[in-house]
Amino acid sequence: MIIGIPKETFSAERRVALTPGSVKSLFGKDFKIIVENGAGVFSGFSDEMYKKSNARIVNNRRQIFKESDILLQVRGAGANPEKADFIKRQTRVKSFSSYRSAFSRFMVGL
Repeated sequence: MIIGIPKETFSAERRVALTPGSVKSLFGKDFKIIVENGAGVFSGFSDEMYKKSNARIVNNRRQIFKESDILLQVRGAGANPEKADFIKRQTRVKSFSSYRSAFSRFMVGL
């Protein structure tokens, strides 16, 4: 299963949906993580840190939306409006702003 982490585009948003440490903990559980180039920069996480945690860095934003089975982002659906044009029909979209407690249960259950 592929988890995609896009760069947040909402004005003044500086957070990222997964840290490199979270990526590393998910990697051994049959998940592959793809991260948009620069997604963690404003949170202090370089692309190299994500690579060392077994994430694949992609430069094409559309690729995140097309490949992901689960799309994790900080802000809700309106924060990345362009994804509607590219996202796979079966992709599950989860954001902290609307699914904070569900995401916590998801992470604890892994």
